[in-house]
Amino acid sequence: MKVVLASAFRESSAAYIARYFTQAMSLRDTLAPRHSLRLRLVEGDSQNDTRGMLQKSAALRHFDLDLGTCNHGGPWFGSTEAPERMAALSKVGDVMMDGILSSDDVVVYVESDLVWTAATLARLIGQVSEGRDIIAPLVMAGPSFYDIWGYRADGVRFSPFPPYHHRLRLDDLTEVDSVGSCFAMAAAVPLSGVRFGTGALVEFCANARTAGFRIFVDARERISHP
Repeated sequence: MKVVLASAFRESSAAYIARYFTQAMSLRDTLAPRHSLRLRLVEGDSQNDTRGMLQKSAALRHFDLDLGTCNHGGPWFGSTEAPERMAALSKVGDVMMDGILSSDDVVVYVESDLVWTAATLARLIGQVSEGRDIIAPLVMAGPSFYDIWGYRADGVRFSPFPPYHHRLRLDDLTEVDSVGSCFAMAAAVPLSGVRFGTGALVEFCANARTAGFRIFVDARERISHP
């Protein structure tokens, strides 16, 4: 199986990039030798040498790197739901998905600042199958659920506080409307033409469901927002 790790970078520090590649190396080692891992990264709008650091880090660690460029020209947004930010994120996301190849099997979309273990992502990858097309973990910030914008079910957003959503199962998969931040998905999703539009991951997930794909959360799997 061919797995793609897909992430975006902008104005990143050396320490930030080093942590990302340490996690990626662990995932590659966990998947080997049965499965391969390549990187589909997108960089843009950086005033420092983020692009050069990504290239050097990949070469040093012998990664198969596909490094795209997307300069949307927008400002550095904080954690806001402003439509302008969502449109900028969508543009980057669409460039990222344009780099998925017909030979790829599974894509792991993960925001580059998140903290995760290889075992967690490997279990998510292992669950992707027909009818289980997109599977996401819970994304936590300390004791609170983090991505209250992206994760939705029955038109209702997830809450920062337990039980996070009234339909969330803690012992099995829960089918949802949308997810964010991190998920494993069949490469068939982007290869079918599903894209972000201007509404970031919420619109990406809506487009995936319209195309017949199904989206789940596995509450047994958790990663962290630092």
